[in-house]
Amino acid sequence: MIVESTLIKEFFPHAPYVNSTKSILGHTIGASGAFEVIASALSLQHQLLHPNLNLNNPMTDINLVGRKSLATPLNYALSQSFAFGGHNSGIILERF
Repeated sequence: MIVESTLIKEFFPHAPYVNSTKSILGHTIGASGAFEVIASALSLQHQLLHPNLNLNNPMTDINLVGRKSLATPLNYALSQSFAFGGHNSGIILERF
């Protein structure tokens, strides 16, 4: 999380909201990337960010969504998936 949060702060100085579906669904192995994209698309559609469950002591000061859903205007979502064996992907979605 330290590496990811450092990169988020460096590349996105406007402090975007950050959340994780893993805190809700657990580790879904090969399906995690698909679930991430679905969650991101639904966030854009409903203008609602899902919470980070079990978030008690964040390791960093990035703009984490808290333990409750957050209604906020959204135009873009970045979904990243870092999986076992180096199967990594990222996609940017735009509200249509």
